[in-house]
Amino acid sequence: MADLLFTVHNLITCLENIGHKEALSLLRQPESNEDSGEQEGEQEGEQEGEQEGEQEGEQEGEQEGALKPHPIRPEQHGQHNPACDGIMQCNTPMQSFDQRLTAKIEIVQEPVAQINPYPIGSIMELCVKAQGAETYMWEKNREEMNGEKSNRLKITLNSVEDGGEFQCILSNRYGGKQASKTCCIKVMPPDEDTVYSATNKVALLIGNMNYQSPLVKLSNPVNDVRALALSLRRMHFHVIALVNLTLVEMQNAIRIFCSMIGHGAYGFFFFAGHGFSKDECSYMVPVDAKEGFTCDDCLDVPILLRSMDETGSALNVIVLDKCRVDGSAVMPPIVKQKFQEKSNRSVVVYTTLNIANDVKGKENGLFMQYLLPHIESTQFTVTKLFEKVQAEIGSNEQRTDLQNPEIRSFLRENGRKLTDCLDASFKEDYVHCLQLWQKLHCVEAKRVFRMDSLHLEVVVDFPPPVLSNVLTVSIQLHKGITEIGKAFIAKVEHEEGHEVEFESKARNDTTTETHIFNIQRFRHPLWLIVQVSFL
Repeated sequence: MADLLFTVHNLITCLENIGHKEALSLLRQPESNEDSGEQEGEQEGEQEGEQEGEQEGEQEGEQEGALKPHPIRPEQHGQHNPACDGIMQCNTPMQSFDQRLTAKIEIVQEPVAQINPYPIGSIMELCVKAQGAETYMWEKNREEMNGEKSNRLKITLNSVEDGGEFQCILSNRYGGKQASKTCCIKVMPPDEDTVYSATNKVALLIGNMNYQSPLVKLSNPVNDVRALALSLRRMHFHVIALVNLTLVEMQNAIRIFCSMIGHGAYGFFFFAGHGFSKDECSYMVPVDAKEGFTCDDCLDVPILLRSMDETGSALNVIVLDKCRVDGSAVMPPIVKQKFQEKSNRSVVVYTTLNIANDVKGKENGLFMQYLLPHIESTQFTVTKLFEKVQAEIGSNEQRTDLQNPEIRSFLRENGRKLTDCLDASFKEDYVHCLQLWQKLHCVEAKRVFRMDSLHLEVVVDFPPPVLSNVLTVSIQLHKGITEIGKAFIAKVEHEEGHEVEFESKARNDTTTETHIFNIQRFRHPLWLIVQVSFL
């Protein structure tokens, strides 16, 4: 029996070593004579007759104890089988050699932590390598991790809860399945005096005003976006500030915004405009929403939060200055997807419980009036900052209960601030973001036009934009001749025939400033017609 088991073991080892195709060719070769008993039977059959020789050969072979093949029929699985006596009992359907060879998965590299415990904010990477594996599924604490389907797992450890027991389940199409060893990852809890930092800071601000009927136009969003952009820039945020975006433009802006955030960065999103809530989901309305619009014509907040969270950011802040009225009359989305509006790195702030009123006669909306005086303070953490604003608005006797802000904080690290410094060790991520931001904010060089016959000089300048999709043009007359006239942009023309929206204002006696809106929609040069008038 020992010799038989040794022979079977050597055969399987040989088949594994020579490869799958050669193994199959060996299995297809004709079988050799089964034992010495058959050989003796054939020799005696030649002398005494074929029939008698075969009988005697079988008898001698049985006496010597040679094993005869015993076919196993499907209906015999799970029953006593004489051929299995002394070896094993067959209780499951038997696999072919082909299936056994291809189903095998052999792990050659187990997931191992590089350091343990990890400090807060570090990036953990685990890797598993195996032969015969086709699919991978990572689990954390015995629960499947959404979207982790490769042999590498890379996550940013921004809190103690990001640690846990990680394991990879490997499988293939032939039914093979193998689990890697469990890797226990620990994250060091932060001290009370922990100084936090960000690999980068990126902000996307959207203010929608010019809505189509029946939605009313708004006046505060552009001012809120402009004021907030200036504050965030002073805190070293790369700010993308946009006004009057369509749905497609909002989606593209969020895609670019998330590509700039990166691991360990701070992401700040602000929206001011119309909105509503439906089925526990909050929606932002773009300016191209027509009468009878549906949920699919709007942008929902949970998808935005998920997109920001997938970047591996250390902090996500979302501020929504919009209505949350019941949108039961709005058609639901065609494809219903339920996303949880929470993340252990996120703070979501609704500036109102129901209706966000446009404040007439005021430059900024109600929430922004209370936020701007405190947002650059270094003494407030993110949650404390918005709790401060919430308390001050609550003490305002002129507001209603429905205008009281709601704060949904899921942070595990409550010590982070918007004023935290940048981590210089992540210079590559910062430079990538800076280059993309500069590409989005490329402006024309200053132009100077001289009219010697009139002793007149007109300076056309393009100062750094505060609003990313608004071109600012400054027109200035040469000193000493302003008493005889002034220069301003009278018309803006475009080759594509689109209507060009712009407005001009006098900054002082010598300078007028013109804002040209929605420059992201133009693919050809703009023609600026400057008019000089004499008094």
